[in-house]
Amino acid sequence: MKKNVLKTLGSVTMAFGLCSVSLAQPNTPAPEPPLIHNAKIISIFGDTYGNLDGINYNPSWEQPTVGSVEELNGESVLVYTGLTYQGTEFPAQNFSDMTTIHMDIWSDANATLRLSPISSNPPMEQAASFTLTGSQWNSIDIPLASYTNMQDAMYNIWQFKVDQGTGQTIYINNWYVYNEDDTNDTQDPVITSATAGTVGPNKIELILNGTDDSGAIFYEISYNGITETANGKSGLQCTYEVLGLDGGTTYNFTITPKDRAGNEGVSTTVSATTESPLPVPTVAAPDPTQDETDVFSIYSDKYVPSTSMTLETWGSQTQIGSYSLDGNQMIRLENLTFMGIHLNDLNPIDLDGMTTLHIDIWTPNETVFKLTLIDGQAEKPYLCAPLNLETWNSFDISLDTDFAGVNLSNITQIKIEGSWTTDATVYFDNLYFYNATPTGLDVSISDNVKIISGEGSLTIEQANNEAIIIYDLPGKVVYSNLTAENTLSINLEKGIYLVNVGGKTSKVLVK
Repeated sequence: MKKNVLKTLGSVTMAFGLCSVSLAQPNTPAPEPPLIHNAKIISIFGDTYGNLDGINYNPSWEQPTVGSVEELNGESVLVYTGLTYQGTEFPAQNFSDMTTIHMDIWSDANATLRLSPISSNPPMEQAASFTLTGSQWNSIDIPLASYTNMQDAMYNIWQFKVDQGTGQTIYINNWYVYNEDDTNDTQDPVITSATAGTVGPNKIELILNGTDDSGAIFYEISYNGITETANGKSGLQCTYEVLGLDGGTTYNFTITPKDRAGNEGVSTTVSATTESPLPVPTVAAPDPTQDETDVFSIYSDKYVPSTSMTLETWGSQTQIGSYSLDGNQMIRLENLTFMGIHLNDLNPIDLDGMTTLHIDIWTPNETVFKLTLIDGQAEKPYLCAPLNLETWNSFDISLDTDFAGVNLSNITQIKIEGSWTTDATVYFDNLYFYNATPTGLDVSISDNVKIISGEGSLTIEQANNEAIIIYDLPGKVVYSNLTAENTLSINLEKGIYLVNVGGKTSKVLVK
């Protein structure tokens, strides 16, 4: 994910007679962390230990907090500006052999905050409170044992949440989870049971249990040249789904128990066969009929994309892929629970002038498909129904009516959610926004103002000293004139533009 970096300048206030100093940022580095054995620490943020790969320090949780990474006093710091709540995401980690969460935090004011670890399987979270003294570094150590409801979920932690802020700015360093016991671990872990559970057309569930003196166990699962790792807690039965398998196929899984110290136990084998493959589309989605001048395209072979699109699992087990039929590409979502579409690298897009969202959906077995538009502060879901199986379902959704309350000029993401049922598979195509009232090449934007499209130019007649602002489709201003002449001609590259004259907007194609 693209990180937004915010630079904050320090400030000092003083009063004569009694002198008080208020620092907007720390002027000294965070305390030096102790040396901890590599097998006893998981680093979330800091320069001392190697941080986890794939950490997102500023996920989009619709929070007003601004998260950034900065250089300060010769070291990297994680900054939360205007803190209300803020998340951190990373590949699921096994904390079962750890004892403590450590953070060094500097706050611009006294505060009582909470830190919540969040598990993915089972899905749950619990908060622990801590107190900060303003304008100084605070070393916080939270025992994992204080999260009493999560002791059997510590093997699959994938998020942290800091919340109950009231607008403070805080600086974080030396954030890690550790075990203060420095005893060398030489005992091999042992698998006590390993069986196949539920199977589907493209997945097999493994039910695993084992023991290790460290408290944590890692099951290395190998098959067909592929290796995956399932986290586990010693003595606790856990489940792991191997996804993306072929239907009607027998798989042999070699499962090897390991611990964090590198000790390896005796392997065992589990065999299972997937169910028959699910039906797939045999015809392409209906060909869209909207004129390209009236379309803001996200995904379609028919139209040139109007912005970038990144498909994200958001930590779910949804498997994202593509499917081609007679040269037509579509998106395939297997084991659909939820997923997200990031638009324009999370820079807001402006859908002003669009009236409708279109999508074509095909599914062999899903009954629920929700689309949610997200503007960074608000979101609203729309249920695409009914879903007829094994045929294309076309939906045209009113932006004003069905997404009322969402800021259409500030859209950053689209969320897709299914019914969370086993093996749900969905194909979609032709995801785009359009104006149901075609604009054409020559447009009358009001009773007097007319926009005429030419080769590489636009002519605006009867502007009458109105402000004129022209945007490209991603929302960048390409022309601005706050006191335009009555008639003017503007040179533009070939493309589609949003033209705003006196507060009224229309979409126009430049040839």
